[in-house]
Amino acid sequence: GFVVSDGRAGARQGTEYLLSRGCRRLAFIGDTGLPVLKERLAGFEDALSAAGIPRDSCPHLPSEEGAIEGALRGGVDGIFMGSLRAAMKVLRAVAACGKRIPRDLALTGFDQPHFSGSAANELGALGALEAPLPYLEQARQEMGVRAAELLFDLLETPSRRTPPQLRLAPTFHG
Repeated sequence: GFVVSDGRAGARQGTEYLLSRGCRRLAFIGDTGLPVLKERLAGFEDALSAAGIPRDSCPHLPSEEGAIEGALRGGVDGIFMGSLRAAMKVLRAVAACGKRIPRDLALTGFDQPHFSGSAANELGALGALEAPLPYLEQARQEMGVRAAELLFDLLETPSRRTPPQLRLAPTFHG
């Protein structure tokens, strides 16, 4: 069995937030070689489809500053960041393009409160961030508790053939 954050549902919710802010030229930033990022990309695309926005009009880009800068210069007005690594690259590209958040574009993604210590100092120096980023928080503590419960259940009933699989919804902070 396993306990994971529901990345697809979370990415859909985050993308719906961007759409509710009036964004229509969206981009997904993240390296989808990882299954968790593929799942998040699917949620991004689910929200686009529900809003009647063609998927091919909203690029999926790797976490590379040059590609992100190109998208920003091309008029992207909202970005879903698939990971913290992607978020750092996006913020550097935003600063390099002279844009400000949230004045010039909207951003969201997973686990942004981890901008602390040297990362926060770097972001402050970049001057791109004018307000806290809205973000999706994974229920890490609950995931740990539920995983431990699953383990204890499996130890008590070793004959169980298919252990449960749990997906916990992340919480949106915006």
